[in-house]
Amino acid sequence: MNSVSITVTENIEGSRVDKFLSEQEIVKEACGSNNRSHLQNIIQDLTVNGKKAKFSAKIRTGDTIEFSWEPLIPTDIEPQNIPLDIVYEDHR
Repeated sequence: MNSVSITVTENIEGSRVDKFLSEQEIVKEACGSNNRSHLQNIIQDLTVNGKKAKFSAKIRTGDTIEFSWEPLIPTDIEPQNIPLDIVYEDHR
């Protein structure tokens, strides 16, 4: 499981956690996307200043946001055409 800790240094009084996270480049690099709904699906153990928080929680300058996530299985996997030796085949 991967984890990230971010300290809010910008003056964004009253902004929501999910909006703030979606605007952070480090989150996009770590999670592969900064789409809010995608982040809400993969982020686990979200805390603000060490306390469990919801994505709708309001944050202030100086707050520390921490979360962990499990990488999703990629959906862009392409099949490969590989030769197979058939050892047994039913007559059905």
